[in-house]
Amino acid sequence: MERLIPPVAPDEFKFAFMVAMAASAKKGPYVNPSNYGVNFRNDDTGEIVRYSPTDNALSRAALAVREQFEDSPKCASIMMRIHGMMDLIDDDRMKPYVRSGVNAPMEVRQEVLEVAAECEMSAVRGFDTHRFFSEVGQRFEPTSG
Repeated sequence: MERLIPPVAPDEFKFAFMVAMAASAKKGPYVNPSNYGVNFRNDDTGEIVRYSPTDNALSRAALAVREQFEDSPKCASIMMRIHGMMDLIDDDRMKPYVRSGVNAPMEVRQEVLEVAAECEMSAVRGFDTHRFFSEVGQRFEPTSG
């Protein structure tokens, strides 16, 4: 049986998305991902090598959400849902609901965030795009601009 990603309360998801977008744009407080990392020791030479995430928008967003929701199943669900929604950003059906942001890299209609919070999502396949956009269309009539 396919594992599904649990839904999230829409208000929590909207908050998490705003936190992620602000951190990705370096607006407000955010954690530098390169401050985190893992040390590996080479048993043969004794040399210690540190690997840490790159300070990029995705890493900042993920750490900011993790700080707000701790390392919990809810945090994992939020991150999977944000990632799943971002996979759909370049889909032509998303264009009426997304625009360049003023205080963040992009602004996404609230209806899209609500659907991303609640729509059935596979842990393997992500969102069913037909179902996702059908649910968005039921909540909102797209307009240009």
